[in-house]
Amino acid sequence: MHNKLFVKLAENFDLGIDTDNIIFSVNREIPWGETVPKDTAYWQLTPRNLTPCRNFSSNFSKESQIVCEKLEKLQNQYKESDDNLITKFVKENLDWRKLTILRTDHNIVTPHVDIGRHIAVNIGVKNSNTADTLIGYSTSEDNFWKQSFESFTMNDLDVYLVLVKNVHLVKPLEGISKYRYIFTYGLDILT
Repeated sequence: MHNKLFVKLAENFDLGIDTDNIIFSVNREIPWGETVPKDTAYWQLTPRNLTPCRNFSSNFSKESQIVCEKLEKLQNQYKESDDNLITKFVKENLDWRKLTILRTDHNIVTPHVDIGRHIAVNIGVKNSNTADTLIGYSTSEDNFWKQSFESFTMNDLDVYLVLVKNVHLVKPLEGISKYRYIFTYGLDILT
């Protein structure tokens, strides 16, 4: 599927790593605003119900490097694309230190725009199909539900480019109470 808000690049993407080991190895949660450890991977609880793993690449450097090597192979498959979103992905000099894993639960991830990046490469890891991603055509969080938006449901091992500078949210499917995990990599980082 392809439109100007997101592009599905792959399905059944071979990550080449044990993702369950990663998920179960990160067993510490730190509430938003509390002092955080600098040397251990932990889940950062946030007000938006989106839980990133902090210190991910420094604790899972081998795994991060392997995933980025796989993404480099995917870049090569799209070298001839003239699509603007795909071209940004193809031109990215991938840095394994920019990869992390996100966790969501059965609560809606409220409408937001990503700070510091315009585009995300998202890879379904576990229970990816338990929520829909909705992306608006606007960069404003105001009145999200009155805006026009597109949506998709990711499956495990799907790879999507997502225009995260636009307002978006993650809406769990009814009756689902599992954690959802995705790898995310920021493209077009703002400095």
